[in-house]
Amino acid sequence: MFTKTQTIPEVLQQYPQVRSVFDRYGLKGCGGPNGPQETLEFFAIVHKVSLKQLFAELESASTSKTKAEPYKESLGDILYKRFFRAALLVLLAAGASTGVLTITQVALRGSYTSTDLLPLVQAHANAQIFGWIGLFVMGFAYQGLPRFKYVSLWRPEIANVSLILMLCGVGLRLAGAIPFDAAPAFAVAGGIFEAAAIFTFAWVMLRTLGGGKVKDAWDKYIYFGLSAFVISGVLEPIITYEIWFAPNLNISIERTATYYAPFRDLQLFAFAGMMLFGVGQRVLPTAFGFRAVRPRVEFTAFVLAVAGLAIDVAGWFAYRATGDRSWAMASWAGTIGFFAAGLLLAFEMRGFGGGGPGRSKKFINASFYWLLAASVFWLAFPYFLSQTNAGFAHGAYGASRHCYAVGFLSMMILGVSAKVVPVLKGFDPAREPALWAPFILINAGNAFRVGSQPLADLNIQGVHWITAAGSALTAFGFFIWGIYMWRLIGRALSPTNEADSTAISADSIVAHVLDRHPETLEVFETFGFREIKNPILRNTIGRRTTLRVACSMKNINLEDFVRALLAQSAKK
Repeated sequence: MFTKTQTIPEVLQQYPQVRSVFDRYGLKGCGGPNGPQETLEFFAIVHKVSLKQLFAELESASTSKTKAEPYKESLGDILYKRFFRAALLVLLAAGASTGVLTITQVALRGSYTSTDLLPLVQAHANAQIFGWIGLFVMGFAYQGLPRFKYVSLWRPEIANVSLILMLCGVGLRLAGAIPFDAAPAFAVAGGIFEAAAIFTFAWVMLRTLGGGKVKDAWDKYIYFGLSAFVISGVLEPIITYEIWFAPNLNISIERTATYYAPFRDLQLFAFAGMMLFGVGQRVLPTAFGFRAVRPRVEFTAFVLAVAGLAIDVAGWFAYRATGDRSWAMASWAGTIGFFAAGLLLAFEMRGFGGGGPGRSKKFINASFYWLLAASVFWLAFPYFLSQTNAGFAHGAYGASRHCYAVGFLSMMILGVSAKVVPVLKGFDPAREPALWAPFILINAGNAFRVGSQPLADLNIQGVHWITAAGSALTAFGFFIWGIYMWRLIGRALSPTNEADSTAISADSIVAHVLDRHPETLEVFETFGFREIKNPILRNTIGRRTTLRVACSMKNINLEDFVRALLAQSAKK
């Protein structure tokens, strides 16, 4: 009765009573009333249910006389939209803009060590980590993790409170960067709100995951990342207070030097990195066509990452306490261990060139290359440290961290969201724009920035302006992407999107497209599918093969092919 090439909208249109089967395996609001434009085979792969079992349950439900419940979205189904939009708002209005402002001020002064810029630098980092990356991770966790575990999100109304708390916290931290008497109090208050948001998020996720029906090897990454998020939430207002209410400027600078390096590593590596490593092992092989991670590689990477982070933090505090540079080198080596764990996973998943067709592939491949670049810059850090007269290689340190934060973390978010958001909204990603403009701008801008930053450690004049230009280019790329994503999240399904069986999408069957749109035969031939004119092949292989599979077999760009088919069918 059911075939693996049928799409979810086709099935729900004919058998609305089977929605409960899809919901049981994690659909729950994904794609709107008609579900996402996915084949049953793709749904089974992504949601890790055997196709045979899925067919059996669908057939049983389709013959049931139970009346289908009317579709109704719950708060848990739409919560991700609020978090994603809030993340975009922080990125565009605060994170990227304060970054450009900060680096421009550095260029004007010709130095990274102007102490009056510290509040702005810290507010920028806070907005990027807790506001942009943090809110996106929280939104995805609320949306995806319950579905991966076949459970519903526990108390979504409490989850919604964490959004309000985090936005208040980030806003207050930004206010703390403005030079006025109450600024330190605003900054500390912002940290307290952020801590409350993180505690709320952790509470909801632990209650949700505790009721999960599936246990996975990558769960340990999620729990470790969640623990690091909570610890960083506790430390945020404490460190902010220690620095902002220090007795004098020298003590404030000393505390900044002691606390901020391990604190940022806790946020960027232990929280954001481990969460992405864990979720990546779940979604990249199933939804994006990368190779699955073998158990021994998964375990080795986890041990490397955790041990590396422990050595990193312990070594840094030992160095600050004793002044012995061998401890600083131990801390440096610990960070290398973390990067090695990430690269091990990247090579295992074939992240540098693998992945299925679609616009997400270039973003995800690029993110892994940026992880490699971050590792190379960090390996070179001792050299730049030996060449600088400033006592610390600020340029090389910043280059490595921007390779990681903007290159790896942000590019991975962009790549995953480029597919996930259209699917959640019920649109076909293959029919969306390729997003080449933001991809080029962000990568080129980041390359200018990280390529020029270490040169400042070598006392080369004028490089700060190259860094500033790169920062502006990156911000412009994020702006283009952010506006598109904002509109996509708010876009309503048109009648042609709502279970239109004649619509052409990446998961349409080749023979079905030709049956409904015979005028597209010319496009098939132009793209090299001349054998489709053979009636035997068309009615055998052609009735089992999707456009996605056909393009992968001939190494043809899926997005270009679907667009050409749509353009030809529109001429009819």
